[in-house]
Amino acid sequence: MKKMLPEDLIAARFERALQSCLEALDRVHYPETLVNSLEAVLLARQGGSRGVPLLIETLTWGEKRPSANRLVASECMLRGFLLLAEAGLPETEVFEKSLGRKLGAEFSQAQLLLTADTLFTWALELTAGECDSSGKPLPGSLSFSMGIEGSLAGLDRARPTLAGLLDLDPVQGLAGSFSAREAGADRVFRLVSRWIFLSELSLWFGSQQIVSPEIGKIERKLDRVVGEGPSKGRTGLLYELVLFLKSQGFLTDQAVPFS
Repeated sequence: MKKMLPEDLIAARFERALQSCLEALDRVHYPETLVNSLEAVLLARQGGSRGVPLLIETLTWGEKRPSANRLVASECMLRGFLLLAEAGLPETEVFEKSLGRKLGAEFSQAQLLLTADTLFTWALELTAGECDSSGKPLPGSLSFSMGIEGSLAGLDRARPTLAGLLDLDPVQGLAGSFSAREAGADRVFRLVSRWIFLSELSLWFGSQQIVSPEIGKIERKLDRVVGEGPSKGRTGLLYELVLFLKSQGFLTDQAVPFS
C-alpha cells in the first residue's frame, strides 16, 4: 500500500502540543502537586504511540487540521477514563506492571482520583469555544459522550471486573465528537476505534493477555473488510494507522499477526 499518512510526524506534533499545554497551565488554579500528578499520568508511557490523537488526525486528514488543544483534550479524556477504570477494580484484578500501580506508588489514591477529575475538566477548558463535527459546542458534545450518559455510565456498569472493561469503547464516542467521518468508513472506524481502546488497555495494564483474543478478531475483520476492495480514502488511512501503531509497539509480539 502506498504510504499516505506521515504518522511519525503527526505523533511528534502531538508530543510538542502536550508539553506546551502542560507548560501553559495556570499555577494559581493548578497547584504544583496537581500539575505533578497530571504530568505523571499524561507522560507515563509503556510503549506504543498516542492512539486517540492519531485517530483524530487520520479522520480529518485532507481537511482543516484539528487544533493542538483538541488533540491534547482527547488524550486527557482517555487517560482520565483509564485512571478511573483501574481505580474501580479490586486489587486482585490489577496487574503488577500497570501504570495505575506505578502511579499509586508516587501519589495517593485521593490524589489520583482528583487527577482523573481534573483531566476531564481540563479537557473541557482546552476545547472551550470549539465546535464538534456537527457544529455544536465541543465541550457539550464531549460531556455527553464521556459523561454520565456515555462512557462513564458504561464504566459504572462494567465495574468491578476487568472483563467488563473489554466490552466498552470510549474511543468511538470520543473520536466521533472531535471529527467528522465518511459514512462509508463507519464500519472500519468502529473496528479501528475498538482496536485502539483495547490496545490502550493493554498498554495501561502492562499485559497483552487481557486483549489478545479480541484484538485478533478485530484484525481478522479488518483484513476481510479491506480485502474486499481497494483501500482508498479514510478506509485506507485507518487501516494504515493500525499498521503504524503496531509498528510502534502498541502490542507485543504475542499479538495475533496482522498482515
